[in-house]
Amino acid sequence: MFDFEEIQDLTTKYFCSKTEKKFNDFWPYLKTGLWKKIIPENYDFNNLLSESNQSDCKPLFENFYLLQAGMGFNSVSNKIEQKVYFPKLTYISWEQFIELTAKFFQQFANKRIGVQLSGGLDSSIIIGLLSLLKIQFWTVELRSNRYEFRTERRVQDLIRPLASGSKIINFEDVLPFSNLLEIPLHEYPDTTSLNYASENALANACQEMGIEILLTGNGGDDLFSEKLNENPCNCNWNPYNFDPGWIREFIYSPKEIKLLSFYSIPFVLNYIFTHRRGLREDEQKLWAREHFARILPSELHRFNYCADFWGLYVSGLQNSKNTIEYLYEITNKIVQNNKFTPTQFKHLFSKDISLTDKKLYQIIESRVSLAVWIYNLNKI
Repeated sequence: MFDFEEIQDLTTKYFCSKTEKKFNDFWPYLKTGLWKKIIPENYDFNNLLSESNQSDCKPLFENFYLLQAGMGFNSVSNKIEQKVYFPKLTYISWEQFIELTAKFFQQFANKRIGVQLSGGLDSSIIIGLLSLLKIQFWTVELRSNRYEFRTERRVQDLIRPLASGSKIINFEDVLPFSNLLEIPLHEYPDTTSLNYASENALANACQEMGIEILLTGNGGDDLFSEKLNENPCNCNWNPYNFDPGWIREFIYSPKEIKLLSFYSIPFVLNYIFTHRRGLREDEQKLWAREHFARILPSELHRFNYCADFWGLYVSGLQNSKNTIEYLYEITNKIVQNNKFTPTQFKHLFSKDISLTDKKLYQIIESRVSLAVWIYNLNKI
């Protein structure tokens, strides 16, 4: 059992299975050069694991594991343990849910609240609730002029006037894999670091507007899309799906911005589970569109669509090809591992561009994020 109220206090930490010690500060070990003993194959393996198989995680170095938000280590089985949240049945009405939401936001009465406005359902629900409660807020948004994002643009244009102010960032300027050499020094490798350019731009926009609390829709897919059993004990939500740890630690926290997923709030989780339980997988989030229709624009309530980020991903990868090749070259010289040879890069790059299988492109994400980490650590 895991209390989601603690989720924002969790950080990714190293753990030594030999001494059974968790490290709040691993820098002294990294500064000895331990990072050069990284096992790239294990890092790749861990990134390709499904959510239900995280207990099979392998050590990044001999005896050293990386524990993400909500993870522990079982010294008996010598395996990672996942702490999960079992929602509680909460038979409250819509009116009571609104009252609880209002009470929750009272703690931020003297703070400037921001919302990541994506034009999608999850963030639009948050804005709908804030507007209903007449809570002042500001928005930051990534905007793409590509055809496949036409609905998001329409929703962004409809919702933006509800905010007290907005900052719009052109997604084409901050594509995935952009500005890899500008990624700050960080304690552990993580694939979400490849979104540094966009998240850093959003964080800078928050600073410009004085936003102190930034609400996100992280975890909305888990609540609205996945199949839910009738029994709450069979609904195992993983904390790290709601908490973008690396992004929070290395981008927003240094700028003194609190990153908060609205869907990690316990009463929100419980309310949605109680009303959605027993329903099948719902990729188009039809239940959520209907349930929250009273606070949504008709474009989100009446029409179903699915944003396609593949084009943005491929464009970012192609634009950064030379930088990635350079990172591979540097990494190969440092760790002398055949996973970073020019041949390996060409093989993975061609596979990633030509095939959209998730496992295939996750491998190159894993390798590039590891190369960025090594490139930075080589400076200390």
